[in-house]
Amino acid sequence: MTNGSNHPSQRRSAVVIGRPIALIIALVWAAQTVGFAMLIRENATQQATIHRQEQVIERLEERLQVLEIIEDYQTHLTPNETVQVANHVYDCSRKYGFDPMIILAMIQVESSFGPKAHSHKGARGLMQLKPSTARAVVRNLGWEWTDADALYEPVFNVQLGTEYLFYLVLRFQSVEKAIIAYNQGETSVRGMMTNGHKLPQQYLQRVLREYRRMQRRYDAASLPDFVGPPTP
Repeated sequence: MTNGSNHPSQRRSAVVIGRPIALIIALVWAAQTVGFAMLIRENATQQATIHRQEQVIERLEERLQVLEIIEDYQTHLTPNETVQVANHVYDCSRKYGFDPMIILAMIQVESSFGPKAHSHKGARGLMQLKPSTARAVVRNLGWEWTDADALYEPVFNVQLGTEYLFYLVLRFQSVEKAIIAYNQGETSVRGMMTNGHKLPQQYLQRVLREYRRMQRRYDAASLPDFVGPPTP
């Protein structure tokens, strides 16, 4: 009887003693959970910061690589012009999805990086733009056209040349055809395509050879390969 009467009391005592312990355990668990969550959040923030810093470093290395290529290939630009052209080629490549070495290869083929280059057809500057083509590009961009001699200004010439190349890529939906049209003219290429004629490959092959030469000479892995090597 004695043992039976004490049993409920002991059970109640155990319950009363267990509640504060359970509360303490719950509080400790909650604190640990919050601390763990804060550590995870802090770690995620640090990882995001590190990732952003790595991206900045990567972009800087890519920009410097473009600058290095231009410095190696040309002897006709001032140091300031070299930096400005390199920055524009890189910025344009990111804006429009070009591999910057495609643009650099075209400049090498067109003018050997000579800002005062002038063809017998009247094309001028680094990317050998004709004044009539340049005026059309300027009009589309909403810029002010001054005169044809402005095409001898390196940065302005590259700005117009890259804008024109991107326009052709959009029109033909092909980097290869755009490069051919840059050399042959948009109307001429459209006429060939309409009449079922094979597009001339000579200029495209020259650009591709220069492009691949740059890839072999420089560490292509450090440059953004936005469109990949165009195939003939």
